[in-house]
Amino acid sequence: MQENHPPRRDNHSLFVTIEGGEGSGKSTLQSDLSKLLTAANFSHICTREPGGSPTAELLRQIFNHPPTEERLTAQGELLLVSAARAQHCAHLIVPSLARATSVICDRFSDSSIVYQGCLGGIADDVLHRIIAFSTGNLLPDLTLLLDVDFATARKRVESRAGVTTRFDDSDQKTFETIRQAYLRLAAAEPDRFCVLDGSNSRAALAEQAKKQLFKVFAAREYQKN
Repeated sequence: MQENHPPRRDNHSLFVTIEGGEGSGKSTLQSDLSKLLTAANFSHICTREPGGSPTAELLRQIFNHPPTEERLTAQGELLLVSAARAQHCAHLIVPSLARATSVICDRFSDSSIVYQGCLGGIADDVLHRIIAFSTGNLLPDLTLLLDVDFATARKRVESRAGVTTRFDDSDQKTFETIRQAYLRLAAAEPDRFCVLDGSNSRAALAEQAKKQLFKVFAAREYQKN
């Protein structure tokens, strides 16, 4: 690995990720939370994975919509998303954190652990080495996990007016595998994860997320002083 330690960053910035399965409300929460943070004059940017930089967005298109005649393997998925993540970290996330701008990201490395690891079967040691290599060992300060049941998620996916991806058609068994994998990650790292009931109202979820974010930020400031 090229780096043994996480990249340098400003103590006044937070790296916050939003995780969950399809239809859990990640992009909606990101948008609503951003509005609250803007109103509070909290310096931040919003981004997503795969994507977030010009090269990463191109890789996102391949990841979400591979050629119909060639199925993406779990290894191919991991390497594609990791290449996008490396570009994303180098050109947007790390520079933003270094200049005291917090980052709110829709998906990050936990998605790879769930989708390419738990779902795709890639071994933990391989998975974590590639994640560490592509991120420079960067970890979120806070991960907001949106937990919803299958019926709620399916209803939301079916009501979408925009472009869907190959992951939106997951059956209930796959959905539950993803959901339980996320909940295991949250249970293993309770200091980083905050599990939110994704069936709550948009306003309630945004307020809960804002409260948790400022709690982590206050703790960071206290430790610094």
